[in-house]
Amino acid sequence: MRKSKKVSVDTDKVKTWLKNKGLAAAQVSTASGKSERYLSNCLQNREIPLTQVKLLEALYGLKVDDIAQTAPPEETSKSKNCAGYQVAVNVYPQAVKFTILFDGKQIQCAWSRIKDSSELSLFQAISYAAHMCYKLREQKAIEAEDKKNNVR
Repeated sequence: MRKSKKVSVDTDKVKTWLKNKGLAAAQVSTASGKSERYLSNCLQNREIPLTQVKLLEALYGLKVDDIAQTAPPEETSKSKNCAGYQVAVNVYPQAVKFTILFDGKQIQCAWSRIKDSSELSLFQAISYAAHMCYKLREQKAIEAEDKKNNVR
């Protein structure tokens, strides 16, 4: 399966856009031929496929710049001149993005909400996002094994 390019989105911008248009996320999802939860799931992951954004532009006049994440994430960890696996943890006011890279290329990422302003909540969010990366990768491995064995 081919990976599509994704746009990192600012969920608040998308929600404001929906409110200004008088639309519900489920409405927009089904109008673009997807399930009712599609846009909500994209917002939860804070990424929307570029092809979907272009479709929303054709349907509603939505531009990529209207919803794209504008502020660069604050990097809490960065390795320079490092080959192999790396981890990036980006902390936002209400969420954490945990990214695993190989030779500088993203191979898996996951988001997690930060419950409150405590340090423990931040650590819990980082731990949860890291665990989600594992579970997503595990699911891909299971699907690949099933496909190899013609299970599904």
